[in-house]
Amino acid sequence: MAEGWERAWRATLAVAPPILRLGFRLEGDVPRVPDGPLVIAANHFSFVDPVMVGFALRRPIRYLAVAEIFEHHPAFTRLIEAYGAVPLRNEGVPLQAMRSALRYLDTGGAVGIFPEGRRVTDWGDQPGRRGAAWLAARTGAPMVPVFIHGSQWTLSHRQPRFRFVPVGFRFGTPIDPAGYGTDAEAQWAMTWEWERQMTELAADSPLRPRVL
Repeated sequence: MAEGWERAWRATLAVAPPILRLGFRLEGDVPRVPDGPLVIAANHFSFVDPVMVGFALRRPIRYLAVAEIFEHHPAFTRLIEAYGAVPLRNEGVPLQAMRSALRYLDTGGAVGIFPEGRRVTDWGDQPGRRGAAWLAARTGAPMVPVFIHGSQWTLSHRQPRFRFVPVGFRFGTPIDPAGYGTDAEAQWAMTWEWERQMTELAADSPLRPRVL
């Protein structure tokens, strides 16, 4: 039986597409991604990024979010908790968050993580961390690079206020952990491959503001 947060995701995915398409004018082709467990590794400009990727893939995604975001605003905290967000500490080893992610991947679900660790102003401001690669290596789930553009102009460092802006996405080639191994060196190699693909996707994405 689906958990409450999964039901919230599915209900949103059932009713939100017209609103999202009208408001954000989402653009981007979603390639064929593997069925079953996935580790979604995206860049992070805005608070709207998680729902944009979930809409693109048309499936619930359990996100690991930095613990500080849960202190942003009580209403916002309740909202992201309702959609299954898991607090991820930036210091030390976030064992509880990783165990939650592993359990969901073991059921065939999709876990989302932002390797930059926090919202950034520009791609490349923060190097990637290896949490996404660690999850992929531990479970065998493909790691899917996703580059989001346009969202840097709403609920972001560039534009703190909410406004509708066109948002697009580019998908990279899924990174198969079977070709890398499971140790820390292999996980860093996967992370560097993610950064390489993301840099190429960024170069192919229109980053100028296009406000509605």
